[in-house]
Formats: sequence, C-alpha cells, structure tokens
Amino acid sequence: MDRNTLLTRTAHFFFGVTLLLYLTGVRYLAAFPWPRDALAQFYVLSAYAGYLGLLGMGVWTTLVLPLVLIRVSPRVVWTFSIVLGAILIGGIQVDSLVFFDDRFHLSVLALRVLGLPTFLFATISVVIGGALCFFWMQVVSGPRASWVRGGTALALGAALLATLASSQLIHAWADVRYHVPVTSFTPYLPWYRPLTSKHLMGRWLGVVDLSRERAASAMEDLGEVQEGVLDYPKEALHCSPGSDPLNVLIIGLDAMRADYVVERVTPNITRFAQGALRFESHWSGGNGTRPGLFSLFYGIPATYWTAFYAAQQAPVLIETFQSHGYQVGVFPSNPADRLVGLERTAFRTVGDLPRTAGDAAATEGWLDWLEKRDPSRPFFGFVFYESAPGACPPEYERVSEVSVDTPGDDGRRACYETALHFADGQLGRVLEHLESKGLADRTLIMVTSDHGEEFNENGLGFRGHGSSYSRYQLHTPMLIRWPGHTPDRVTRRTSHNDVAPTLLSEVLHCSNPPSDYSSGKSMLSNDEWDWIVAASYTSHAVVEPERVTVSYGSYFEVRGADYEVLEAPLTNPEPLAAALRETGRFMRR
Repeated sequence: MDRNTLLTRTAHFFFGVTLLLYLTGVRYLAAFPWPRDALAQFYVLSAYAGYLGLLGMGVWTTLVLPLVLIRVSPRVVWTFSIVLGAILIGGIQVDSLVFFDDRFHLSVLALRVLGLPTFLFATISVVIGGALCFFWMQVVSGPRASWVRGGTALALGAALLATLASSQLIHAWADVRYHVPVTSFTPYLPWYRPLTSKHLMGRWLGVVDLSRERAASAMEDLGEVQEGVLDYPKEALHCSPGSDPLNVLIIGLDAMRADYVVERVTPNITRFAQGALRFESHWSGGNGTRPGLFSLFYGIPATYWTAFYAAQQAPVLIETFQSHGYQVGVFPSNPADRLVGLERTAFRTVGDLPRTAGDAAATEGWLDWLEKRDPSRPFFGFVFYESAPGACPPEYERVSEVSVDTPGDDGRRACYETALHFADGQLGRVLEHLESKGLADRTLIMVTSDHGEEFNENGLGFRGHGSSYSRYQLHTPMLIRWPGHTPDRVTRRTSHNDVAPTLLSEVLHCSNPPSDYSSGKSMLSNDEWDWIVAASYTSHAVVEPERVTVSYGSYFEVRGADYEVLEAPLTNPEPLAAALRETGRFMRR
C-alpha cells in the first residue's frame, strides 16, 4: 500500500472512529437539560460534534499521520490505529456512563474511588472498541475499498473544522454576554475547555460589563492555587482548658444526609439526637471526603488543600488539643482513606494511624485504643464509618421496603439506607461502651458527616456525591451531646468551618478570635453564615442560602435553591469578592 493510499484510508478509519464516538457519547446530550433558544441548541450540537471530532481526528493528525509520513510499516500503522481507536471508544463509553449516573468525568482518583467493577468495565469496553475498530479497518483497507477517496476525507475534515470553529465562536460570544444556556454545556463534555474572550473584548472593544467581569474574575480565581507561604494560624493560640477538661469524640458517617436522622434507618443516632444540640441547617465545606473533612478539621475552605498538603501542615485544632495533653486516636474504617491525603494533613501529627478495614474493625480498633489509653489524660477521638456510599453485603440488615437489587435510584437508595443502618449499629456500640465505662458524662460527643448523597431528587441527573453543590450533597447532620448543655434544636445556619472555633473556644477556652485560624464562628454564638466556600476535587462554589455560584476555573455557572441553572447574570458580586479574600487570607505573599 503506497503512502497516499495509507494516508487516505487511515483518515477514513478515524472518521469512522469519530462516528462511533458520537454514538457512544450520546449520553452527554441526554444528560443535558435541553435549552429553549435556538442558538444554544445549535451550539450544543456543534460543540458535541466538533469536540468529539477533534478527539478522533486529532489523534490521527498528531499520532498516526507522522508515522505515515515517515513511512512506518503499514502493519504497524494499522495496529497502532486500532489500539488508539479502541482506547478512545472505550474511554468515551465508560466516561459517558459514569457522567450520566454521577455527573463527574473520569480521572485517576475517580477510577480508584469507583473501584474494580469500573476498571473491569473499562477494560471490556476497550476490547469491544478494539473489535469494532478491527472490523472497520478491514472495511477501509480491503480490496473493495475503492470508495475511499482523498476528496471525501478533505470534505469531511473541512466540515468538522467548520463545526468546531462555529461552536467556539458562539461560546466566545456567549462568554462575553454571560449567556448561560450556551456556557452551561461546558462541564458535560470530558476535558472540554472552549474559547473565551472576555479579556480581549473588554480591553480592545470595551463590550464587557465591568461589574459582572469583576464578579466572574473572582469566581475564576477562587480555585487557583494561591502563591506564597502559609500564614496559618495568623496568631499563636492562647488557651486555658482548666484542670479537668472534657474528652472529645467526633463520629463521622460517610455520606450521611441530615434528613436521615430517622428511627427506621438510624435508630441509635435518632435517640442520640434527642439528648443533643441538633443543628438543623448545618452544611459541609465539601461534597467529597477530602474537602468535607478538610473543612471539618481546619475550619477553612478546601481551596487551601494544595498548599496545606505541600507543607504537610496539621490543623490547629488537633495540634492544640495535643499540646494540652490530649491523647488523639483516629480510626477510619477504610485504609484506602489514605488516598485522599489526610494522613499528611489533618492527621499528620497522629502517630501510628491504624489500618482498619470496615466499620466493625474501626469500632473494635477504637474500643481497644480507649481501653489501653492513659486514663489520667483526656482524649480526642475520631471514628469514621464509610459503609454508606459503598456496597451493602447480604449480612447487612435490610431496612427498606425496596430491594437493594432494584435497578436505578430506588435500589441505590435502598442500599444506602442499609449501609447507613449498619454504620448506625456500630455507632451504637461506641456510645454504649462510653456509658458502661462512665465516660459519657465527661465526653463531648459530636455526630456528623463529611458530605451528603444525592439520588436525582431534583430531576437534573445528579447522583452520589462530588457531582453537585445541592443541599442533598452538602446538608449534613450536626449533633452534639455536650455535658452541661441542655438539648435543643438550633435553626440558624452553621457549617463545618464552625467546628474548630467551637471546640477550641468552648472546650479549651482559647481566647483568640476564630478569625486567627478559621473562617467560621463558634456554634454557640448567634452568628450564622451568609455564604460559605464549598469544594469538590475539581471545582469550587460559593454557596448562599438561595443560590450557588460554581467555579470550574475558566468558567462558572449560577444555580438556584433547587439547583436549577439561573440564566440571570451575577447580581451581587460582594459574596464572591469576600469569598476570594477568604481563600487567600491564610497565605503570605
């Protein structure tokens, strides 16, 4: 096969791969709420066709075309093309399925979290993609492929380029005009970064609304890694815990929503709540384990994660309790929790982190540690149960009328409730042990979660966690049984940012203002938040009571109280500017 023929036929091969990408990726279109205006509809279709076409033909242009030009063996070229096509098809197949179900795209962390089943499905998808590519290669390279002509390839290439260019020009215009029906499609395609032009239009043409541009710039800068060194805490803490301070035990249930403090699912927690301070409007600072627990222990936005991880800076909360003689015991139920980096940040000063595996093992580890500790010294404990977002094995007691094997959201919810019920039973063992040892009356016990869990309640396709900043993924329980405090229901808004100020100021009696080390306030004060910064692994948001402004770095979107996309522009930039200041306040430049 001569070079020109090989060039033409490999180009047609990747046009066929691109067509398969269109078919396998159609779930991206199905997941997107279809816009009403014609321009946005045209943009969605052209962006979809142009971007997936860029993926398919970009591989041919950058990786295959050079091999043909330097006259590599046709057999090697075709083998390499089949492998590349299989990876593309398999990757889009798996990513579109994951996105359709959970509203996040594949990454190394996502694959590790989703586990072996997803990896096996990805492998199978690549194998099937390889089979399809091999068949298509036989068609375009066989003796009957006289229909494969260079003119056809040029025409198809020109059509793809025109489609891609038109979609980028439309997005550039929409970015300047803050036309949400167009710009809101960006997160629906994997690794998609369309053209923006606010800077060019504002500087040279003067067509950008400067007030909206300042607000947009604040959102774009929100997730940027701050330059400089940590300035944390702002001042050294001065504390006077007294001669007989309370013990502290924080019990976390992974992914537990605030509305699951109900007798049917969590009977032990429900009984515990009756004798506790119950903060009914409590929000996490993240929709995933890392950002949620970061905000819990540090009391500042998880946008600082990179800087704190690089410096391996422990939280003031744990360091201060340790400096006042507290023994610290940390028992997560899954050693894989180390993947999120907390052993180098939140728990860096805690020696000998256990390698417990499973909720029951975490309970046993905690009970054993409590027995062996020095009883003359107070303790600070953290037990974290991680059953809820995972599997629900047959030995777990069923609490839902719906079978866990039911397809769709009903089955997922039934499994979630079953796992929560199991974790609740383990929590009951911990509480009972404290009572039996006479420690309950000397221990502040806090029950909370790192984030919530969603089951497409809003009908927008968001499921699980880490996929949205809706109340289903951020509204968590906060129950505190505090010796000396009367049980009560607190309705003002609180957040994980308030935990460190509460424990440091009220238990250790630290005299510093919370602003020296936190973004929050004591939960016993009358303050409530007007906004908080929440984070996932890939984005950040400013959450207000009636709206959420989500930043993806180079673009943002505004959503309402029910998480519907708002087409109105940013009307009040002050919370965004304040959030930007807060995400840089603990850095010294």
